[in-house]
Amino acid sequence: MVSHKKLVRFFIVLVTLLIQVSALSVAYDDIHGVELNDVIDISFDRYINGDATTGYPDDDPFQLTVNPAYINVIFVNEIIGMKVGEVKPSIKWTVDEGDGQFNEYEYVDTKIVKLVKDATPSTSPIGQIILTIFEVVLVIGVVVGAIFLYVKVIHPRFLSKKCLTCGNQATSKCSKCGRFICSECMIKGCPSCGSRKYIHL
Repeated sequence: MVSHKKLVRFFIVLVTLLIQVSALSVAYDDIHGVELNDVIDISFDRYINGDATTGYPDDDPFQLTVNPAYINVIFVNEIIGMKVGEVKPSIKWTVDEGDGQFNEYEYVDTKIVKLVKDATPSTSPIGQIILTIFEVVLVIGVVVGAIFLYVKVIHPRFLSKKCLTCGNQATSKCSKCGRFICSECMIKGCPSCGSRKYIHL
């Protein structure tokens, strides 16, 4: 007999695998756009405290890895999801330079010029079929596991009706006051109102 704790752990593993497989099977497309760790070419005009500094045109773009380790996290969050050819008029953030000095950076007309490297490249047709089958099996496993948990753990432990007299599983409730009662206690009548009329659960 599988213990409830082992069943819960198995269910969590299934869900985690499903999430990971789904994430791995997602590559750049017109729905997801640029994603974390993609390498892209971008064009923009940069301003610091309102003064123009560096600029990169479409024909001489700036290449970067979409990751907070390489560029400000606010900028990363702004460009994630953008499509090739899409332009954002303004992306701003403030940097604490220390000693009470703050600089405001603004990237104007930031455009995704090219996707250089997809962090999650598309799989081959055979690989995609395998991933799809694996996802279907995982989904079925998660659904079956969820149903089993509900029937064997959640419902009996948290949702079942208990006799309010002895704590055993209730089989009926009093038709007058609604108190839950088991088959043994109902012989004596409802302890709350004395009624002997019951509604079977």
